[in-house]
Amino acid sequence: MKKIIAVMVPGLLSIGHVYAQSSVTLYGVVDTSVLYQNHANSSNGSVVQMTDGAVNASRFGLKGTEDLGGGLSTIFDLEGGFQPNSGAMDSANTLFNRHAYVGLQSKWGTVTVGRQDTLFFTGLGNYDPLTVGNYYNNSWYFYQSDARYDSMVKYEGTFHGLYLGASYGFGGQPGSISAGSQAAVALSYTTGPFSIGGVYSQTHALNNKTQNIAGLGASYQIGTATLYAGLSYNNDGSGLAEEGLTVQPVTEGTSSVRRKDLGFFTGGVWYARPDVALTAAYYYDDIRDAYATPGNDGHRQTLAFFAQYFLSKRTYVYATADYNKVSGEAALVELPGADNQFEGGIGLHHSF
Repeated sequence: MKKIIAVMVPGLLSIGHVYAQSSVTLYGVVDTSVLYQNHANSSNGSVVQMTDGAVNASRFGLKGTEDLGGGLSTIFDLEGGFQPNSGAMDSANTLFNRHAYVGLQSKWGTVTVGRQDTLFFTGLGNYDPLTVGNYYNNSWYFYQSDARYDSMVKYEGTFHGLYLGASYGFGGQPGSISAGSQAAVALSYTTGPFSIGGVYSQTHALNNKTQNIAGLGASYQIGTATLYAGLSYNNDGSGLAEEGLTVQPVTEGTSSVRRKDLGFFTGGVWYARPDVALTAAYYYDDIRDAYATPGNDGHRQTLAFFAQYFLSKRTYVYATADYNKVSGEAALVELPGADNQFEGGIGLHHSF
């Protein structure tokens, strides 16, 4: 019996040591704002409503890691969005609509599989002054392509300031490997206060028509301020940009002409005090041949402001305002009523 105990005890201690290398974290954001909009419908009525956060969408998630030894770890992330004013999930019948992936991580980089952010969304969004807003009016620029993709394999690695990324999303369509798929590459370099990065993505619609979209961004920190700028070019036969930007019904033409968007953004974030941050951003998009109709052109401009007062590291109150102006046949369907819209909001943000 003593011999059995002598064998069992070290074994049990060893098991405890293995489990001690694992961790699971519950995390999330609760962000609620009161928002005013003019020209909020086709009759150009105004509205005041309680809604999700201006910049950070409310979410909760579980993430974890396990040390496998030899510098190798397994990781996972499950994340779902919800509406704080009602408690409803963002996507019906989908609990983890934002992230649902597992992967392996080492000094050579990270490989993840599952539903996750696209490289275009993160690669260009990293250089957005608002870090990609949450209101449609301050985030539309980054929804010209998919923000997240199902059934994706992604590699990411950072080596002495050089970031490398590559991804492939499986279409899963019988009879066609390419239909419904997406492939992307991203590259960035950060040294001291300066960072620059680029991304290229090609998405195949179910009918195998493609969207090719590329972006380039940069940032530079000066004291307590950071300046940002970026541009993108979209050559799209898939309809992804129209799906992401159109808010009014539109009749599409019959031509096979591809939509083209050439846009840029700029802005900055300034910490006036350790507990006060002020952000300004400007977005522009020049649209050509939208809705499969040659000569269906237009452009859209947005000016946005965001002010934060930090009550702690995890909690802040904020005020925000933005103004959108559209012109041309292609752009007029991107707002619900008139060719312009103002919105302003105040909110409370807490992360855990």
